[in-house]
Amino acid sequence: MRTLTRSSQFFASTTMLVLGALIALTGYVQQALDVVSGLPFKIKGSARLLEVKIMLLVVIFTYAFFKFTWSMRQLGQASTLVGAAPRRAYAVHPQN
Repeated sequence: MRTLTRSSQFFASTTMLVLGALIALTGYVQQALDVVSGLPFKIKGSARLLEVKIMLLVVIFTYAFFKFTWSMRQLGQASTLVGAAPRRAYAVHPQN
């Protein structure tokens, strides 16, 4: 259970880092476009198109963050329910 919780926490924190990087990139769209235009396999594009692509990634990673945090909450509630289940009062033994 702990491994499952840690893996979803890792993905949630990673999506936060990616979101921070994407939001910071929105302030440097022209510089990013200049860097991309220097690549040998460049595709012509505008700064507006790059902004739209960045915003689409922000939406996707925001959705992923909420999904991972919701899964952590559900896992915690499910493990609480499993831990709170009453123990069986008798043991089942095969009768010989």
